[in-house]
Amino acid sequence: MIWDMLSAEEKNHILLKLLVQVCKADNTLQVEEFAYMVHVCNKTGLDPELIRLFIKDKADPNEIMPVDEHDRMSMLYHLLIMMASDHDVNLLEEQLIFKLAFRLGFHESMTRDFIEVVKTSKVNEMPVNLLLDVIRKHNN
Repeated sequence: MIWDMLSAEEKNHILLKLLVQVCKADNTLQVEEFAYMVHVCNKTGLDPELIRLFIKDKADPNEIMPVDEHDRMSMLYHLLIMMASDHDVNLLEEQLIFKLAFRLGFHESMTRDFIEVVKTSKVNEMPVNLLLDVIRKHNN
């Protein structure tokens, strides 16, 4: 698949672009959102300056998405954390998460359950066990 042909850096660029897209959904950039993107940059070895470049980019990214389940789950997890990082999940962000989750191959009801878990949890104490329960519920 095409995703497998990308370098780790290219995959990380896509992740960061999608995080920026979620951040831009409500037309605000909160400190917590920026901090999470810097954290992802540090974790993935990307230059945090890319955040500013991607924010300025007006194009609607139609990025290549992963096909491997682990990569898809990881991408969705980051997108959910990004959405919740400012402690204000709004309808525009939710709609974008649904769109991106669909592109990642996740069912609408599963995505809805993930969003509910994230909305009712503290970002810094994300209950991984509840997220795993959602996966178990929908994969059984």
